[in-house]
Amino acid sequence: VLVSKDQLLQEAERGEIFKGYCEGTLGFKPTYKYNVGSSNYDTSNKVRVPAWTDRILYKIQDTENIKATLHSYDSMDQVNGSDHKPVKADLCLKWIHD
Repeated sequence: VLVSKDQLLQEAERGEIFKGYCEGTLGFKPTYKYNVGSSNYDTSNKVRVPAWTDRILYKIQDTENIKATLHSYDSMDQVNGSDHKPVKADLCLKWIHD
């Protein structure tokens, strides 16, 4: 349900932002808003809605000579030093020889 409401995905689909950029599938939990020092979502009086605020987008401009393959895209749930969870991606760039 949250993915369908994601503002970045909605705007990118409308062509308003990040034209030509790619992102992996959001197959991980939202990366914000955690209680600092834990993996629990916000329990303060504000009770913020979790969201994917930490993202990795990439753009290959020379698509005739460079191929990009995204092998993994995930958050690092074990990191608890912030109200955000860091995100990591394994992206392989390959030079295509003529």
